[in-house]
Amino acid sequence: MAVRECTVSFVDTRGIRHTTTVHATTVLEAAAVGLKQIRETEMVSDEGVLELTVELTTTTSHHVPLSKLKNWLASSGRDPREAAMKPKLREEMNGAPTVK
Repeated sequence: MAVRECTVSFVDTRGIRHTTTVHATTVLEAAAVGLKQIRETEMVSDEGVLELTVELTTTTSHHVPLSKLKNWLASSGRDPREAAMKPKLREEMNGAPTVK
């Protein structure tokens, strides 16, 4: 399993949200490590807390060669949705104004 960056938070009994960022391979691991970190760094109790929120922080980056993009735009679409989308994208690539 991949290690992911996660934001772990909870709202205390006074309505204050406590948040930390951790790296974990599962949601439950993130919850446990995050709760421990919040307890240690903010010196707060989790008394009365019923739920932790774990959000996965993901950043995905793709490198697309311009030649591959141009070849894809020049081809017909695999399905009607893609075929309908390509003319607009071709216009945008060529700097022509799009009609709305």
